[in-house]
Amino acid sequence: MARWRYLFALALLAGPNAAHADHIAGLSADGQLLLTGDSAGRLSIRSIETGGEVDHVDAAPLRWRGLSGSPDAGQVVALGADGQDRLRVLVWRRSTKSVRVFDAPFADGDPSLVVAPVISPGGETMLLRRSSREPGYLLDTADGRILATIGKVG
Repeated sequence: MARWRYLFALALLAGPNAAHADHIAGLSADGQLLLTGDSAGRLSIRSIETGGEVDHVDAAPLRWRGLSGSPDAGQVVALGADGQDRLRVLVWRRSTKSVRVFDAPFADGDPSLVVAPVISPGGETMLLRRSSREPGYLLDTADGRILATIGKVG
């Protein structure tokens, strides 16, 4: 029962524009962990069952656009806009407690058009897209280097 109460409360907090809000949330691949980010730059991982915090990091204050975790939530990637509306990618590797922040490959333009990041199962790469009308970028999560440009879909 606690699981659904916690998710309901979080949904109310995030509101209908959760992907463009001060708070953002996502689920781990196994559905057991909730990934959250707030406007102060804190990323948290919480147990769905209890709502209790499993881990957190105080990162960069961004207006969140997307959040994704590897299947075991060992690595989390987040995308957000800074105070100058530059799109920034944040990579949190939990095993080393490291946080890296770098410019998104499409750092200019309207940050509201960004599609949420997707991280690979091993956490080595991630895919970022601005919209379905533009190419996506496969990035190395270690340094933000573009590994491939992926054409339009659809």
